[in-house]
Amino acid sequence: MDASIVILRVILHRLICNLNFHENELTAPSTRRGFIPSLFYHKKLRILYLQTLTHNSTMSQPHIYTKDDIAKIGNTLVFFAERINDLSKTKLLKLVYLLEETTIRKCSRPFLNLDFEIWKLGPVVKDLFFDFSSTEQYIFKDYVSAHPEEEGRVYISPVTHFDDDEFSDIELSILDDVVKQFGHLSAKELVELTHSAHSPWTITAKQQGVLDDLLNNRVYTTDLKIDFNSLLDEDGRDAYAQHLEYLQASRSLK
Repeated sequence: MDASIVILRVILHRLICNLNFHENELTAPSTRRGFIPSLFYHKKLRILYLQTLTHNSTMSQPHIYTKDDIAKIGNTLVFFAERINDLSKTKLLKLVYLLEETTIRKCSRPFLNLDFEIWKLGPVVKDLFFDFSSTEQYIFKDYVSAHPEEEGRVYISPVTHFDDDEFSDIELSILDDVVKQFGHLSAKELVELTHSAHSPWTITAKQQGVLDDLLNNRVYTTDLKIDFNSLLDEDGRDAYAQHLEYLQASRSLK
């Protein structure tokens, strides 16, 4: 990747991590930074950020996802969107996280192997958040569509039918379980659930020294990643680490 693109992505990420994210608004944490939202929401800058996620200037493939990754993630989003009415952006982001957590608890391996960051309303997959927040979706536009509604809320609907080719029988069962267990809860209830005292979000935030700042609205986003090892015993952690190594090795061969 061109060095200028790398630098641009770092700069944009630093700006993003200083923003105050809410379900209904995006504002800077202080008046001295009041220029950030208007800059970030400028159409060309949004597109430029998406370009930094790609392998090359043609934007043919996202930088951190393979074609198979996009198909599996996209169909996971479709699965939820087909089965849950009035699916908001925040609720979908939480369901994706709970899918990952549930799979790691049960199988000691990830479902989608995404990076979940510790945000005020996290855990959040940053790239999903921005794809759903943008008026011009890019990464998953062939799978789901984002619809801004009143008061700034965004709702998600499928644009294609669910295709189970990317999933094992166990994965399909876990998808069903997540919908049955969590699909009826509101976005607010899911945020509270993922922020419980013994959740990976709380444990990781406490270990990294940002929990008080998040709870007291002094920090709204970070680039800290959720550590799922707190869900597992020693054998489970070993199995999880081995599976991550396998996924990394497999990706390097593609």
